[in-house]
Amino acid sequence: MTCKLFEKDWLFILDTIYQLNAIGEKEAFQREALKCLRMSIPCCQGIFYSHLIEDGRIVNLGDPVVLGDEALYLDEFHERYLKDSFFERHVLASRCEVIRDTDVYPEEVRTQTEWYKQIYVKQGIHYALRAVLVYNQQAVGEIDLFRPKSDPDFSDTDIRVLDILAPHVAQRLWKLIVIEQTHNVARGLSSAFFDTFGLTPREGEVIAAIATGEPDREIAHKLCISTSTLKKHIHNAYRKIGVRNRQQLFAAINSKAK
Repeated sequence: MTCKLFEKDWLFILDTIYQLNAIGEKEAFQREALKCLRMSIPCCQGIFYSHLIEDGRIVNLGDPVVLGDEALYLDEFHERYLKDSFFERHVLASRCEVIRDTDVYPEEVRTQTEWYKQIYVKQGIHYALRAVLVYNQQAVGEIDLFRPKSDPDFSDTDIRVLDILAPHVAQRLWKLIVIEQTHNVARGLSSAFFDTFGLTPREGEVIAAIATGEPDREIAHKLCISTSTLKKHIHNAYRKIGVRNRQQLFAAINSKAK
């Protein structure tokens, strides 16, 4: 898209990236991202989802963060309309993509869809601008901004600003998702877990460190052992637990925590 941005637009973009990169908690990050966006792209409602794709379906990581008007009928939308081809294409995206509804569907078509009549009309929204967030070919979330029919549609400048910000937001969101998931796994560890698999105290320390997401070199340094000794402890612990890699380890920890 060829749309010239002014100095104020670039200052907003740079300041937003700086602010968002300083936030270390996922929900706070989502809320701050929506606040920043509404300063440059006014909207009556903003929704920020964080999710992952597993077995071809969206798995939401907690409730979406909403700013502005209350988001109504979300459960109905997810159950009845999320598989509509218009929304399903977002799930299949391999890179960040910014979409203005009216660029995809002509008004006379869009306003006749069931999701427009049953979801949009009932809460007074008409226009939508969406940012599909993808990092390293992994869908990690989506930002939806809405306006009522009485307001103008989202402009080319709005699209351009969001298009520049989307990759930065996706990258930071991915890092916060990883941090949140490793913390959840670490909380699932307990003495009962170690006893179940007969881990030695040192093996328990190694597994606990791995669960926090630390790389091997940092773990070895923290435990004052060589990397070769660390690998030996990891091998022995994995054998006892019955796993071969970190992903399988996390799954085992989560399974025992339930």
